[in-house]
Order: sequence, then C-alpha cells, then structure tokens
Amino acid sequence: MSKYSLNDDSTGFYNKLYRILIIIFMIILLLGLCLNSGGEKNYIPIMIISLAVMSALFFFVIRHERTSLHNNDNDAEYFGSLLESGEYFSSMQWQFLYRKYAEENKPHHLASLGTREDICFRYIKKVLKRDFYIPLLIFPLVGGTFAQMIQEYMFPDASFFMLMTCLTAAFEIPYFVILYMFSLSFLKTWINDHPRYKNSMKEINHSYITGDAYECAYFCVVIGPKYIHGFDGEKFHTVLRENVTACTWDIERLVIYATGKYGERYLGDEYRFSIRFQCKDADIGSSFKITLDQFQIKAIMDRYFPQISSDENPSYKVTKAYGHRVSSIKKYASAPVI
Repeated sequence: MSKYSLNDDSTGFYNKLYRILIIIFMIILLLGLCLNSGGEKNYIPIMIISLAVMSALFFFVIRHERTSLHNNDNDAEYFGSLLESGEYFSSMQWQFLYRKYAEENKPHHLASLGTREDICFRYIKKVLKRDFYIPLLIFPLVGGTFAQMIQEYMFPDASFFMLMTCLTAAFEIPYFVILYMFSLSFLKTWINDHPRYKNSMKEINHSYITGDAYECAYFCVVIGPKYIHGFDGEKFHTVLRENVTACTWDIERLVIYATGKYGERYLGDEYRFSIRFQCKDADIGSSFKITLDQFQIKAIMDRYFPQISSDENPSYKVTKAYGHRVSSIKKYASAPVI
C-alpha cells in the first residue's frame, strides 16, 4: 500500500512539468509568429518544433495517467477506517509531525492594508490558480494571431510587437477588471446579510488585520481577541468568538477526473482538511468551515478553543471533481499521514 506523508504529491511533479511544457509550446508559437511576421512565410520549422514539444507533452500525460484509481481507493478506505476508529489523530507519527509544526510555526498577522484588499487578492489568486492559462497563454496567443492578420492585410508597416501588445492588453485588462470588480462583492454581500455588523466594520477590519492568521493557499482563518474571521474561497465569514460552541473536523477526498473525447480520465486525489465552527448565533448560521492544513487546524483547536474542540467523529466524505474546476492546494497543505 502506498503511503501518504507530509507534503506528499505523487502526481504533482508531472502535473507541474506538463504545465511548464504547455507554456514553452505557446512561447514557441508566439516566437514563430514574431519571426515570420514579415516577408515570405515559412512555417515548416515551427511545425517541426511544435511536433517535438507535443510529443513530449503526450509522454508526460501518459505518465500522469498511470495513477491507479483502484490502489488509491484502497488507501482512502484505510484512511477512512483510521478516522472512524480515532487512531489517525492519536497516532505517534501524526503527533510527532504536529509537534514539529507547532514548534516551527507561530501565528502571524496578514500583510494587507485591509479586509477588502485581502479578500480581493485571495479570490484573484484562486481564479488564476485554476485558469492561469487564460491570461498567460490564451490571450497572448490570440493577440499574436490577430496581430499577424492585421499586419498582413491592414497595416503592413506597423510593428508586429506593438500590435500584439495592444491586442493582448485589450483582452487582459477587461479580464482582470472583471475579476477585481467581482471580488469586491464578497465583503459587501456579507454586510448585506448581517446588517447589525455594519456599524462595527472599522473594528472588524482592525481585528482581521491584527489577529492571528492561518493561511493555506487562498483560504484563511484569522483569530482576533473578539472575532473569528475566515474566507473559504466563495464567502467571507465573521463571528464573535463567544458564539462559537464547537470546533470539529471536516475531511474531504476529491477524486479528480478530466473529460476528453473518449470520456473521463482519472487524474488523482486531493485531500482537504477543514475546520468547522459550530455557532449559536442564528444570524450567522449554524456553522461554517474553512479549509486549512491539518496541523493548522489542530493548532487553532489547541491554542484558542481547547474546551470545545474534538478530534472524535470527524466528518469524512468522498467527492467526484473535475480538474478544470479545482484550484489545487497540494503544494500548500500536507496530505494524510499514514
């Protein structure tokens, strides 16, 4: 049986290399367009180089597909049995890694000017992690293609590089403006849903910036003297510490697939540990959860809520997901320790 360990990512190397090769492939195409932007066109060298790059991509995709769903199902079943029996969090290996984490990582403050700015940054980071190829690859390629056409048929004396830069900016600027405008809605939505906190926003903002922060990718939990704050990638949360009645574990196994011409292809698993805050305040809702590293969750439980936290009966579920919808956090969070 394969073993999960701290920061384990059995398919991450191939996935990262696959993305790097895609970028190289796009750069080659753009350079080809630039070098052949004037005079007689000769695309044969570009096609040969592109074919070589695509062959390398195909090789690494095949390597990536060797991940065994059956073996990972067996590992996941064993992991679930450890959670159910209570042996997982009490195991010597897990406790050793947790103590090591607690010694090496102390609470810190967010490096942000305000709550709104920090949430904007986190949301944009989430989108770019999932759709990085749109602004970095697709828009420049489309801009270069249009520049080639415009230069050849409309402005033969114009600079190709200038045309490509302007056309790329014409796509990218609206894209980031829309992202930014959408990210501004999170805090506004929370205020509209909880109007009684409207007059306390100055205090909440100060608490968010100066509280003890725990960050994992684009997720975060901030513990202030009076409030608890969190961003789960889709919603902003704030609740009075006195209204928290329990802290529990939510654990999810994402079984990730890709879709293609010949159906679905299994890519691998990603495990996410979340802390769930049970609340007695009906205006906030019965509970909310934030995904973090598993050792960050345990640190929050031990440091701030030792009387109301429990490692028993964690919620564990398996969810089918698709790679194009998942913003991976593997490099930010430790995998199950078995």
